[in-house]
Amino acid sequence: MTTQHTSGPWVATERHGYREILGPRECADWFGTKETWAVAYCDTDRDEAEQDANARLIAAAPALLEALESVLQAKRDIETHVKGGQMSAMLTDPKELRARADAAFAKADAAINSARGSVG
Repeated sequence: MTTQHTSGPWVATERHGYREILGPRECADWFGTKETWAVAYCDTDRDEAEQDANARLIAAAPALLEALESVLQAKRDIETHVKGGQMSAMLTDPKELRARADAAFAKADAAINSARGSVG
């Protein structure tokens, strides 16, 4: 599926007292560098912990979207299999369906942990 937002990964950083969410530069700037550029800013009166949490959540958006899409695809694959619909030979094995679902859940778990700033 194609998206219209800046591709990920996005990273939350702190600069000059506010939080920046940086994404990959889609094209070279006038200096010819292809690094990162600001996708969003968190510049509020909130305390630093809340600003950090907001920045992490925004930065995790592309990974969260990808994880949700994976979970929904795994659900569709399982529903199609259970209903006896036509699926590719690769997906007819229940163990393969389970492996795809587990991978989608792991991706979702990692994206949520990133948004929360925690590890596994």
